[in-house]
Amino acid sequence: MEPNKPLHPEDGSQETRNTHEEERRQRILTAADEQFRLYGYNKTTMADLSRSIGVSAGYIYIFFKSKQAVGEAICDRCLTKIADELERIANEPGSAAERLRRVYEELVRQSKNLFFEERKLHDIVRVAITEKWSVVPRHEVRLRAIMRKLVIDGRESGEFDRKTPPDEICRAIMQTLLPFVHPVLLEERLDEIELNAASVAGLVLRSLAR
Repeated sequence: MEPNKPLHPEDGSQETRNTHEEERRQRILTAADEQFRLYGYNKTTMADLSRSIGVSAGYIYIFFKSKQAVGEAICDRCLTKIADELERIANEPGSAAERLRRVYEELVRQSKNLFFEERKLHDIVRVAITEKWSVVPRHEVRLRAIMRKLVIDGRESGEFDRKTPPDEICRAIMQTLLPFVHPVLLEERLDEIELNAASVAGLVLRSLAR
């Protein structure tokens, strides 16, 4: 980190200045990610973060207006990684039904990884849902779009029935995902999560079938 380097250099293009600012922002996020993984979001203060980077708290506030803003950016990284993988599966060729089943399986795998391997990040997602951070509805919008693509693909291929409006189907499917994405619900049935996900996916696919 370069705390004494001017944020807006006198020379250079606007594009160059924007690049420098984004690099500094990403350095802060990388340090925050390390702190949150070690100590947790709730136990980390902006002062702790500034000391770990070697800059003043005021410097961090140039890029993030609050600790929550930092937490939201870290949470967004985490949820984006999950959504990217689900989207990759949804965009693969082949049966829409099989892709939908794999989306459930991957969602469970990602959720378990967060709980067992990245517990501190799991806790940030819990805080984000509890405190209604804006990153959560954005993630839900992306998940709904993934489900809509699979539903439309299945209709076009003749795998799924065409009677029910797609938006109604997607709304229902999103409800079935809650036990596998909500941190609190996840913990309550963690020992049965794979079996439960397979059962729910099977039920959804039977309801969609022609």
